[in-house]
Amino acid sequence: MLVCSANWLLPDDSLSLPPVACEIQAFRRRVDILAGRAGFRCDGRYVPVERVDLVLAGDMLDTLTSRRWHASLRPWHATPAADRVMAEVAQGCLRQGRRAIASLRQLCRRGVRVPSATSLARPSRERSVAVPVRVVIIAGDRDPRTGLGAFPASAADPWQTASCTRWGDHGEVFVTHGHSLDPAAATAGTTEPRDPSLGESLAVDLIGRFLGSLGEHLQGVSWRALGRLLAAAHPLELPAVLSTWVQQSAHSCHTEQVNDLWKRAIARWHREARREPPQVLGLPVDVTARLAGWLESVPLGDEPATAAADLVRSLTADVVEIRSRLQTMAGVATDLIMLGHPSQAEVAAGTNDDSLAVVGLGGPPSLGTPSLPCTAVFEQGEHAGLQTATCAALSHGQAQGYAPLIVGGAGPAGIVDALRAA
Repeated sequence: MLVCSANWLLPDDSLSLPPVACEIQAFRRRVDILAGRAGFRCDGRYVPVERVDLVLAGDMLDTLTSRRWHASLRPWHATPAADRVMAEVAQGCLRQGRRAIASLRQLCRRGVRVPSATSLARPSRERSVAVPVRVVIIAGDRDPRTGLGAFPASAADPWQTASCTRWGDHGEVFVTHGHSLDPAAATAGTTEPRDPSLGESLAVDLIGRFLGSLGEHLQGVSWRALGRLLAAAHPLELPAVLSTWVQQSAHSCHTEQVNDLWKRAIARWHREARREPPQVLGLPVDVTARLAGWLESVPLGDEPATAAADLVRSLTADVVEIRSRLQTMAGVATDLIMLGHPSQAEVAAGTNDDSLAVVGLGGPPSLGTPSLPCTAVFEQGEHAGLQTATCAALSHGQAQGYAPLIVGGAGPAGIVDALRAA
């Protein structure tokens, strides 16, 4: 059985909070439930799964939202000094996320317990068996660069790192992080000093600076929980996420002050963006001025205004380009279904008969019911194909932004239903 999760966004200890204990416990329970469900075959027999492959498909850490980055040193500089800071931030993320890391280690050591099969091929109520778990960690755009050794494998921690992975005897499922397909997050792919992506620029020079200002001016306010919400949001979702947070009763009395700090942060980010322009791949024009103007025009506490059509087109992925590039990456030539991109939701939902699916995971964590995303792919017997299942991962709303992508022969009906019911 394949289980995919992503966007845990474990931060260092400076600007944001890691997933709370209830999120990690809920994730473990969902893995247990999914592993048990995977034992039921298409002919009705129950046979315990042989192994669980857990793929953390990108953005396990959040090395961008940190006080460690300052005007003369940025993550995208890729200099020795920047690499040292990146490694220090990554280690801080692992320390801050030790509860989540400990949960992964426990999964690797103990496996997942599922019911044994009785002589009648039914799940036993009295006996259980430990199913081994293998963890694969895929690097996302917020994770440390390859080679910095943030996730060293050992006998005690038998996980491995990869840029993508395939699952199934014939490579039926291809898993990768989707940032290279998102205009706001894609870069030229070089590790040499380069221009930042728009997402990197926003994370460091807008979100990071804004959170730092909140810490300086709003003493006693629980602003750190906001860091993870903003880190997980698409650029066009930032006003909505911040407005929701401000409207909470605990913070509503600070609306005017938060709005002022937000506007100042936007102005500072725009100045930095003019000095070091972000790249938005495939666009002949700079969209930073348009984005800064729109962000400044949206008052917090009200229903955020819809961005102009040209800005939406610039910062969301084109379905034809997504299909073409994923076909090249996955080595397939069939049609694809894309979920998770706001401007393409109808296109994705209208192509359910395609034999290959592109399924979006993640999206912004919920303020009310935080949840780590979790989607599983089951092998339903020898020649019965694959089945996709999801638990509470998408119950808080439609996955948006690029997020990670699962590409495979598994039909996306379960996820489409979950999105429609949300």
